[in-house]
Amino acid sequence: MKNKEILKIISKSFDKKLTASEQEVLNHWLSSSDDNKAKYEGYRYLWEQAETLVSHDDIDVEAALLKTKAQIGDFKKKRFLQPAFVKIAASVALLLSIGLGSGYLLSDYGFGKENTITGFQQVEAMHGTNTKLLLDDGTSVWLNSGSTLRFPVSFGNEDERRVVLTGEAFFDVEKNMDKPFIVQTSDVDVRVHGTSFNVSAYTEDKSITVALVEGKVTLEKEQEGEVRQLAELKPDQVVMLDKESRSIVPVTDMKMKQFTGWKDGLVVFYGDSITTVAQRLGKWYNVEVDVEKALGDYRFTATIQNESLEQVLDLLSMSSPMTYKIIPAKLNEDKTFSQRKVILTTKKRR
Repeated sequence: MKNKEILKIISKSFDKKLTASEQEVLNHWLSSSDDNKAKYEGYRYLWEQAETLVSHDDIDVEAALLKTKAQIGDFKKKRFLQPAFVKIAASVALLLSIGLGSGYLLSDYGFGKENTITGFQQVEAMHGTNTKLLLDDGTSVWLNSGSTLRFPVSFGNEDERRVVLTGEAFFDVEKNMDKPFIVQTSDVDVRVHGTSFNVSAYTEDKSITVALVEGKVTLEKEQEGEVRQLAELKPDQVVMLDKESRSIVPVTDMKMKQFTGWKDGLVVFYGDSITTVAQRLGKWYNVEVDVEKALGDYRFTATIQNESLEQVLDLLSMSSPMTYKIIPAKLNEDKTFSQRKVILTTKKRR
């Protein structure tokens, strides 16, 4: 049975609205494996916690998620939530208690979706979290917020180890000189043999950034049937590929933690523009950020670890003529919730 079908039945069971045939299907699914039973208990725990949010505005949902992850094997093996996100907005968790739990749990809590016909697997990192996974060849991958990685279940019969990235990821590649590792993005391929590096290739961004920690990588692009090498990186080098102009620019005045710190729970700014700060905070805290043009000249240097969004905004406000307003998430007509929105403006002179 497909995940969506069984999750729909599980969702209905919590509301005690199952038909006799659906109850029979659920009973068969539960009895087929202990893993299914553990998943069901995890879902039920989340559901019960979500219902309490109707009358409580300040509940630690992360504690519920941690307990659920301990019950479900998939979470223990491949998933983690960064400690910076200790609390999840009540409005998001409330989504589970109004009948939309099955789809939300499937898509946003990061279960891998395996296509057994093609032999490929796709893993998604929920907005506001990071996901770590181990590939068939021993390569470790950290996926950043809102990112997706598609890869073969096994590299055994392949001449190369090719994965497809949308978003941002850090790779610690297992060395294999006979089988190169290739990260395919929308605009460029990154070829390696064994190395550690970061690739940021979000669809909405105007550039792709590659930061090399150790080893060697080359940036390649296939044009008219031929593979053309665009750049070669050595350790501690960072380059940006402008998607529109196709030009590659080295990044010199930087700290490597700006590009790799996120996998360790850090957000590092080093002379970054307010636009860059807004983009990264938006992904990190899963919020929409609007910046007044008058703030465009300000740059920030800071290291963020475990701070709430409000604490970060307070810090930025104290070090610049900036103030902020947070607009809470709203329930849409289709019963989904909008993102929280942050508006950054200049302080009014008294």
